[in-house]
Amino acid sequence: MNTTVYQRIKDTPTTVYDERDLAAVDAAWRRSLIIAAAALALFIASCVTTVILRQKLAAIAISVVLGSLFIFFWGMKAEPVRHMRKHLREIHSGLTKTTVGRIMSFGSDAVSREGIECFAVLLNVGETGDENDERLFYWNAGLAAPRVSVGDTVSVISHGNDIVGFAII
Repeated sequence: MNTTVYQRIKDTPTTVYDERDLAAVDAAWRRSLIIAAAALALFIASCVTTVILRQKLAAIAISVVLGSLFIFFWGMKAEPVRHMRKHLREIHSGLTKTTVGRIMSFGSDAVSREGIECFAVLLNVGETGDENDERLFYWNAGLAAPRVSVGDTVSVISHGNDIVGFAII
């Protein structure tokens, strides 16, 4: 690899995530926990009240309705935030590596990977057409896709297979 290209990439990495993203996800996680705790307190208070008043049918109805709403909220709102929080924490504390290659494909259909929607990015780091030199990376579907086309030479900074930095060479 050309030393000047490597130096330019090393000096000016284009990171995908920064500290603001981690702070925003932490705040969303705290909000989710507060809402979940309030819903759980309402659920317990309602159940205790109906049991004390000996309203068996009301206790069952409240348990089913509020329990279903809690499970729905947790699955649709809190769990995705938890997955993204875990993902960002791993990225900020883990090892990264830089890979330079040509883009073979940039997926248009999102796939779920560890609870996060991603696009598959296939990079060739060797001779064109040699399948042994292809590397698979994942771009977060929640972020704007970079303006690249098949055949562009890029530098990918990754944590595992997740892209955390990107530069067109």
